[in-house]
Amino acid sequence: MTSKRLHTLPVLIVYAIGISLSLFYFAERLVPIYFYFGPNNNSHRNRVVSSATEANEKNTAVLTNLCYIHFLLSIITFGLTYFVITAPFGRHAESSKGGSVHSWLTKWTMSAPLSWCLQEVPTLLQVLYFIGYEYPTAFRAVGDTNFSYGQLIGKGISENLHIGLLLFVFHYLHRSLIYPYYIATYRGHQPHDVPLPVTLSATAYCLFNGRLQLLANFRYYTLRATDTSAAVGFPERVDSFSFLRDYILHENANQVHGAAIVLLFVSFLCYSVLFFYGMRTNLACDYYLLSLRDTTDKNKNSKSKYKIPMAKLFKYVSCPNFCAEFLEWFSYAMVVLATTTRIQKEDGDRYFIFFLQGLAALSFFVYTLANLIPRAREHHRFYLRHFGETYERLQRKAVIPFVY
Repeated sequence: MTSKRLHTLPVLIVYAIGISLSLFYFAERLVPIYFYFGPNNNSHRNRVVSSATEANEKNTAVLTNLCYIHFLLSIITFGLTYFVITAPFGRHAESSKGGSVHSWLTKWTMSAPLSWCLQEVPTLLQVLYFIGYEYPTAFRAVGDTNFSYGQLIGKGISENLHIGLLLFVFHYLHRSLIYPYYIATYRGHQPHDVPLPVTLSATAYCLFNGRLQLLANFRYYTLRATDTSAAVGFPERVDSFSFLRDYILHENANQVHGAAIVLLFVSFLCYSVLFFYGMRTNLACDYYLLSLRDTTDKNKNSKSKYKIPMAKLFKYVSCPNFCAEFLEWFSYAMVVLATTTRIQKEDGDRYFIFFLQGLAALSFFVYTLANLIPRAREHHRFYLRHFGETYERLQRKAVIPFVY
């Protein structure tokens, strides 16, 4: 079946309308975030509640449900892409796996740079929507107009978001803006068009995951023992960075296990380094692969358009870019865990750790595994089909060195 490429301008118009409505619907209905601005300030229409306890409990309930959904999506995605069909884009655009389903998926397409931008940018838009509209609107709903719009944006970032979200934004700034621009302007590479259903499904996922990771890095409200709302059954919980600050200033050193707090901070530093190492390796591998493929000569057959990658980690696996992305998102999950872990002090010297936000970040790592392991297998098989015994003699694994 011959594919038909969609025109860019109509796609952008429809996308702008659809994404605007989706951002609003996600915030208002699907994945609300609840705010607390003081005991006498509440506006349920803007999700502003009257106690810190209520805000924390409602946000916990939303986050718990999202984690369940994310893990379920991981199972479904892995099952479909491992056993049923190969996502028909990139080097697998002409794959026959999936039969009539594949033919239907590839009926309508768009350019790869446009697809990459549209499907990845919702993650950034979720963050921008929160700091630029959702938080300022909620704050002003309680009647406090003493802050300028710029000050409210600053408060939305500094008082409500953890640093782990910055790593998430770094990745998607590149993936949604820089990478599409590069593949659009790189002369030696003319990428395959991307089917419309692939772009739509990826866009929907990034809308979902962007909101999930925003909530995973949202600051829970601190409840002190003197807070009457704490008596509702939500004891004192303070995120690990607040505990670290108190520990350094020796204000509440007798209330925390200093060694545990220092360990969390060291974990934050170490896994931040690993995140950027994984991101750098992922990008280096992606751009290296682009440099190998020459699609400008129309006389070349499909086999001659590809070369066997031989640089660095490619000596061990067919897809080191995916392996690096695994490291990247696992490190991100550990950073979120280290910066959002909340500690409940019980009677005596007993403490209880709450790590739901870290679990939400970890669910993204699990989904990444579920999405990329099947694709790595297909990449590996692609090399074996195209280069035969030459590639077999290299004895590479698909994605994890010496394992798979």
